[in-house]
Amino acid sequence: MTSRKTVRALFGMMALLLCGYGGVNLSAQGPSMTTDEIVYPKMERPINLMLPPDIQHLIRSGDRALVRMRIGLEGEVLDWIPLNLPHHRLVSSIGVALRGARFSPALVNGEPVIVDIVGEILLRDVFQFAVVSQSVSDHLESYLVTLVPDLNQLVLHAPDELDRPLSILSTGDIYQAHDENGVVLTGTVKVEFYVDSSGVPRMVGAIGDVHPDLAEAAIRTVENFRFTPPRVKGRLAVTKARMPIVVKE
Repeated sequence: MTSRKTVRALFGMMALLLCGYGGVNLSAQGPSMTTDEIVYPKMERPINLMLPPDIQHLIRSGDRALVRMRIGLEGEVLDWIPLNLPHHRLVSSIGVALRGARFSPALVNGEPVIVDIVGEILLRDVFQFAVVSQSVSDHLESYLVTLVPDLNQLVLHAPDELDRPLSILSTGDIYQAHDENGVVLTGTVKVEFYVDSSGVPRMVGAIGDVHPDLAEAAIRTVENFRFTPPRVKGRLAVTKARMPIVVKE
């Protein structure tokens, strides 16, 4: 079973400037967390981010989206989670755009590693040129957004800010782990993950020094969980959670 150990908080903030039709400028800065030789990932394939026509009138000049991405060993975006979106209906379009993104793999001492990075997407005025008309309801909705700018935002919240605590709705398959001799591995793995606005765990990872196959079993188990969708004041939200997973025979 392949290990999915993730190097976290290694590259600090990565700023992605995405214009509407594929122009991309990528920069990366961040202090090294170790004395290892680190090669930062670089964007290799342009991203096309196209806003849905039904929300283009709601995107204001200067709006931006903050996302966290997990970059794989081949530079692909394995998963992502919105940290702050000006409108919750951007999730689908950003997801499509990021699935098409490609980076050079991050390297530590010459070996590719999986990393979590944060990207800022600037939703620039280029989108406004695609708006050829607005209905009366669109105009009123746009005006309401100027009065209450956080009305449709999708934001990461702490668990204690939610309207009600997270609870598991379903678990799905429970996975086991085996060593190279086929012996079942047992133990408790601390798992950290985000829960998106639909209650789906995202960017699941194990915390601490743990056998990679044991960590993999815990990660795959949590990926099958479904939680109560997080809400704050009745609005869609994203949250982050930790929980122990007991892997046993």
